[in-house]
Amino acid sequence: MKEEKTPKTIRTAETGPGVSCIETINDIAVCLRNSGLPESRSTVIIPMMIVRRLECDLRETKDCVLDLVKKEPSISAVRLFRAAGRGFYNTCDRSLAEISGDGPEAASGLIKYINGFSSNVREMLADFDLPSSIRKLDRSGCLCDVIRLIAEIDMSPSRYDSFKLGEMLEMAMSVQ
Repeated sequence: MKEEKTPKTIRTAETGPGVSCIETINDIAVCLRNSGLPESRSTVIIPMMIVRRLECDLRETKDCVLDLVKKEPSISAVRLFRAAGRGFYNTCDRSLAEISGDGPEAASGLIKYINGFSSNVREMLADFDLPSSIRKLDRSGCLCDVIRLIAEIDMSPSRYDSFKLGEMLEMAMSVQ
């Protein structure tokens, strides 16, 4: 008997906020399994959690970075690092939550978002071959669900310190 494409255990936006990170990771694993991509857990959940953590970490300085890029499109990376106040930045004017609502354009929106990161982040994410995973998720019909679920997690450093984040990543690797 063939499994359904849309998992019945995926939360709706109305019930999503405030749900634990562990529940969200489990929902993503269900989505991947029901979409015929169970082997994609480590190549999807881990890098998407990293992307979400970086997005949350940049939340406070994102507008400043975007204003600088808008005023001076060829601005130096050094100035963007300084504006972000971190060792990385993102120049994409969209958020993961916004991209999750893009339907058939979500794959290109997510790739554009990832390409908006500074080169050091792009190099790190290249090890996960996210574009390939994004195409698989898009073909299977679960990309928007995965992005939406990841975007629901508040992974800001004030909520999860580095140790707790490491535990969550470790847990994500072992999720069934």
